[in-house]
Amino acid sequence: MHHLLADLAGAGIRPRLAVIGEPTSMRVVNAQQGLCANQTVITGVPAHSSQPQHGVNAIAAAAEMIAFIQGEARAAEQRAQSTGDFDPPHTTYNLGMITGGTAMNIIAERAELAWEFRNVPWDDSAELLAHAQRFVADDLRPRLKARNPRADAVTECRVEVPGLMPDPDSPAVRVALRLTGQNRTRTVAFSTEAGCSSAPASPR
Repeated sequence: MHHLLADLAGAGIRPRLAVIGEPTSMRVVNAQQGLCANQTVITGVPAHSSQPQHGVNAIAAAAEMIAFIQGEARAAEQRAQSTGDFDPPHTTYNLGMITGGTAMNIIAERAELAWEFRNVPWDDSAELLAHAQRFVADDLRPRLKARNPRADAVTECRVEVPGLMPDPDSPAVRVALRLTGQNRTRTVAFSTEAGCSSAPASPR
């Protein structure tokens, strides 16, 4: 989608209306959550479990990242706004997958955590991601390195979809409501390409 928008902009084409084909039962949707899917990789130092002072446990460090994400989720709940139709009315976080370790008696050398947040439009996804990356780079990683220089931690965004803020004065919405015979718009929690319309038209 970002390549398509860049091509349209390069050709001087600026569409006035776009219909995004998603399963909404023909209801007119003009707002959505964004999506930022991330991966945190922890590199530890293996050792026998009877000698933990010689190793750095990647799973234990991943647990710290999980605690951080849970804290972010609680903070997001405090920013909930009652206006609008978002359900829930705040950014949500999900810990989707975690892998790590090789045996019960070996200090885990590696752990990977796949997690995401789905941000409401009034939460800046870049700021939320930067906060998580700062925790890893400025807090978690230095503490791991202090125990062993071979240890490491990094968080990166793998997929990002912008949110879409409703525009009550949009002529496109008025056309869609008239064509469908509806008198109100809806909001969805899932992410679509609709949010790309307000993002920079450049490949990522």
